[in-house]
Order: sequence, then C-alpha cells, then structure tokens
Amino acid sequence: MDLEDNDVKYYECMIIFIIMATFLSGCKETEHYYYPKETIKTGDKIVKNISVKNYLKIGENDQIFQEIPQRVFISGQEEAEMAVIFCNPENIIGCYTMYDLKKYIKPMYKDKVDTLPIMHYGEVNVERMLQMKPDLIIAQQEAFRPDSLKSTEFWNSRGIKTYVPKNTNSPEKHIYRETIEEELQYIRDFGIIFHKEILADAFIQDIRQTIQFFLTHKDKNKKRRVMVVEDFGGTIGSYDRTKLAGRIVEALGGESPETLPILGKEDFMKYDPDVLIVVCSDGSHGENMKTFTEDINYRKLKCIKNKAVYSIQLEMMYAPGIRLKDGIECIGLAMYPELEEEYKKTQKNTINHSYLEWLTYRKMEDLYQKSK
Repeated sequence: MDLEDNDVKYYECMIIFIIMATFLSGCKETEHYYYPKETIKTGDKIVKNISVKNYLKIGENDQIFQEIPQRVFISGQEEAEMAVIFCNPENIIGCYTMYDLKKYIKPMYKDKVDTLPIMHYGEVNVERMLQMKPDLIIAQQEAFRPDSLKSTEFWNSRGIKTYVPKNTNSPEKHIYRETIEEELQYIRDFGIIFHKEILADAFIQDIRQTIQFFLTHKDKNKKRRVMVVEDFGGTIGSYDRTKLAGRIVEALGGESPETLPILGKEDFMKYDPDVLIVVCSDGSHGENMKTFTEDINYRKLKCIKNKAVYSIQLEMMYAPGIRLKDGIECIGLAMYPELEEEYKKTQKNTINHSYLEWLTYRKMEDLYQKSK
C-alpha cells in the first residue's frame, strides 16, 4: 500500500470518528428533555413564576395549568401550610418541612396534617421524586440545587410544573428587592392554581386591613428606626429595606436602613436602632433574642436600654404566604406596642387568626419574666 492510500484511509477514519462523536453527543441526556412546549388554550390558567437553578433565579417562567394538580409535592414550612389550606390533602403525595409541621401549623389546620405523607431530610432528591411522579412541585429556591431537586427546568422539561415563591432568596444576599405585593401575588397564585380565587382574595383583604390598622392608629409624629436581624454565629444577617421584613417596616411608617447583607458587631452598632427585631429561624420560639440582650457590647444601644427588642419567626417574613399577616402583626406591635389591646379587638372574626402564641418569647421582657 502506497503513502497516498494511507492518507485516504486516515481521512476516512477521521470522518467516521467525527460523525460518531456528533451522534453520541446528540444522544446525551440534558435538562432540555423531549416534552413538547405547552400551548395556551381557552380556559387555561397562567401563573407567572420564576426559573431557578443553584439557589438562584435565572429567569421568568410562566406555568400553564389546564386543571387542578392531582399529585403535589411540597418542600418548605410555610409552603406546606399554604398547600394544606388551598389544596385537597388527598392530592398531596409528599411533604418535607424543616421542623414538625403539626406543631408549626396554625391551630385551625392541625387536623389536616395527620393524613399528609411526611418526608424526612435526605429523601428529597431527583431519584425519589421521579419515582413519585408529581404533576406539581412547590418548593423554595434553596431546594433547586444539584444535591436536591436540580433546577425548575429539569422538571418542566419532563412535563412537571413547578412553583417557587419569589421571596425565598438567600438571607445572605441582597441582589433582589422583595416586595409585599409579590407576597400577595403568591397567595393569589395558589388561588389560581387550585381554583380557590375567592379564598385567596379574602386572605389578601385581611392582610391589607392589618396594614391599614397600623397606619390609621399609629403616632404620626413618631418615626422609629427598626432593624430586623438574625444571629449567624459571629456575624449578623440584616433583613433591610431590600428584604420583605424591611419593606413591612416602611409600609407601617418606620425607617429601615439599607445595609450590607452581613454585618459585624461594630457595623451593626453604628445603626443604633430604636427597635430591634430578632429572627427566630431554628424553632427556638424567640429565646435567641438573648444573643443581643445579654451581650455587654450592646448595652448602650437605644433598643436595649428601652427594652425594645422583639422576636419574629422566620416564616412570618420569608415567603410567608398567609403568615404575612403574622409578620405585619409582629413588626407593627414591636413598632407600636401601645396599640396591642386595640388591635386584638379587631381580630375576633378574622379569616386568618394570628399565631403569635407560637413565640414563647415575643419581647425582651418575656425572657426574664418566664425564667423566674
């Protein structure tokens, strides 16, 4: 065989190799699966949501609902409560929450928890979810990570709808400005998805009336600087005016300074708030206020000297859904404690009774009264 024949053989082999490589790469599974893109038909309900990957919003994501979902999986404390209220419990195929849902959920819904298929840490993963065959996944942004539920696109491309509450950004980041209106839309979206728009509107009206109560009755000459913070073990997370908690403060007539997401002690002390609200995110029922009330470095702060330190449950201000009302109550009564008795009078026939009793230690005074 001469040299020219060898060259021909070489180029023929290279062409075959390229064709095979191209074919194999085309067969490789990606998140862009084969499920056809949905078309909107008369009567379809459209919910504008978000695409999430690696705990980050990566775009908008319209979800089209032709019918009420029949196989719903939920991940998240308040997401579970919302689902129990709006969704038929028989249609919930799995539910994962950080701590005991029966203890957390509002009293009027506790009996519905008994029939829920509760899942545990480590069970929420792609393999298990594919076996369960949900038609709707409701989960916070943090659930869409490589070691958990991958991404919303992964499920949408397989014909499985997703719903992610928009105000579930990482507390350590202020890259997205949360709003009260988006939280109200979260409630409205559940009404649309589960065909309970009237119920959703009733919750929303109750929340708006709660805001209006504080605006109507507060001392208009008294503007307080309010900070909502969380102890991160050596550093302090700040839920400032870019976060939902800060937006509530401003909606109720207070001042919420814009800060860095994470503060050191000295940086925090420079703001010297009139009112300090400490986030309870670990089921401690408010006892973690002690991190601030018992630190000698903070004794000169106005909020400590005036005993204006309060606690708030994370789920009241982190994609709270119907608990948005509880968050407004917590923050409003911290800013205007003189209104508490008057406020209680308005709550006798409300659709959404508060559950402030969940917080054993709601204000600084409680810490020391209940320890005697």
